[in-house]
Amino acid sequence: MAQAIDNDIIAKVVAAFPQGVTAHKVFADEPYITVDKAVLRDVCRLLKDDPSMEFDYPVEVTAVDYLGETPRFEVIHVLWSMRHRRRVTLKTRVAEDDCEVDTVCDMWRGADFMEREVFDLYGIRFAGHPDLRRIMMTDDFEGYPLRKDYPIEGDGWRENYDFIPMIGD
Repeated sequence: MAQAIDNDIIAKVVAAFPQGVTAHKVFADEPYITVDKAVLRDVCRLLKDDPSMEFDYPVEVTAVDYLGETPRFEVIHVLWSMRHRRRVTLKTRVAEDDCEVDTVCDMWRGADFMEREVFDLYGIRFAGHPDLRRIMMTDDFEGYPLRKDYPIEGDGWRENYDFIPMIGD
């Protein structure tokens, strides 16, 4: 017997992508849906184009590093519907050895810089992004500073600047 779904957004996404939804829950009256990365764009298109949902504003695109877990990363899209005044959080797990998801910046232009930030700080690539390059770190910066395995003291650059205190000083 299938579990009853008491949220209309989750119900529509599960009905459209029964094999692509890996988890879902409602917390504080807001839906959280975890989908396989293969259906991420299609789920986003449904959330944007369905007249009963119309998620037209990307509030946030971010990531979480679950070092030691497989898959390691989780890409998170928080979307808002101005017409219906609702929010949905869409999550996608991404493996370290295949660290790429499809872009959504062609659906929501506001996701452009947020995807670049995730790429810059976590190293997660967005396939199809029109201008995927660093946005916060310099072009010659090595590594991804929000990954949990990035050295806490950096890569030796603090020693070059007297005005930046060392940790423990």
